[in-house]
This record gives sequence, C-alpha cells and structure tokens, in this order.
Amino acid sequence: MSFLLLNAGHFFSSSSKSSSSSSFFFFFFFFFLLLLLLLLFLLFLLLILLLLLFILLFLLLFISIIIPFSSSHYYYYYYYYYYYYSLSFFFFFFFFCASFYFLPLLPNYISSCLSHFTFGLHLFPSIFHYLFLLITKYLILMLLSFLRSLFRSFCL
Repeated sequence: MSFLLLNAGHFFSSSSKSSSSSSFFFFFFFFFLLLLLLLLFLLFLLLILLLLLFILLFLLLFISIIIPFSSSHYYYYYYYYYYYYSLSFFFFFFFFCASFYFLPLLPNYISSCLSHFTFGLHLFPSIFHYLFLLITKYLILMLLSFLRSLFRSFCL
C-alpha cells in the first residue's frame, strides 16, 4: 500500500512540474504576443503621427510660400509670414536633415527665410536682398559639404 502511495506521489509531483513548465511556456508566449501587438500598435501610431506631421508641413508651406507670393499685396503679410516662416523653417529643417533626398533644397530655403527676416521691411526687393540670398545659400552649401565630409571621415 505504501508503494502505491509513493508512486502516486511521484506521479502527482511530476505532473505538477510539467503543468508548471507548460504554464510558464504559455505565459511567456502570451507575453511575447502581447508585446508584439503593442509594438505594432505603437508603430501604427507613429506612422499616423508622421503622416499628420507631413500634412501639417505641407499646409504650412502652402500658407507661408504659395499664398503670399501669389497675391499682389505680398508685403502686407508682414505679421503673418514671420510667424509662418519660423514654423515652416523648423519643420523643413527637421525633415530635410532627416532625409538626404531633399538636402539640396535646404540652402535655398534657409537663405530665403533669413533674407525675409532681415530684409522683410523693405517695400521692394533690393540688390542686398539678392546678395544676401546668394551669400547665405553658398555658405550653407559649404557648411553642408563640410559636414558631409566630416560624416564620411568618421563613418569610413
């Protein structure tokens, strides 16, 4: 009788070990699936936020560049385009530095923003306006080529 009780105890202890290992495996698998779903959801939210940010960037560009240049009363937009240029400059700097595809457009945009900040109070564009555009464009191009060569020297 004691032999049967010992065998039964051995059976129950081994079955409890296998059930604990299977429950641990089930818990690990469930936790991994939950973590994977959470990461996919966060990736989906990130893509939606990037899309909304890109739409906002396009709207800011449309407001700050296309509308003032298309109107005949361009210089009546002083108080508006300073605000919109600063916002669109921030978004452009972020997106252009993040993507190398649009990098050649960055010096033109920065120089035009800087020239509007400095020479925006003139009623008509002067020669200094265009000189400032030209100088800042090439200074920024030189800075970008220096940063590119520095990046290549550190990475290679």
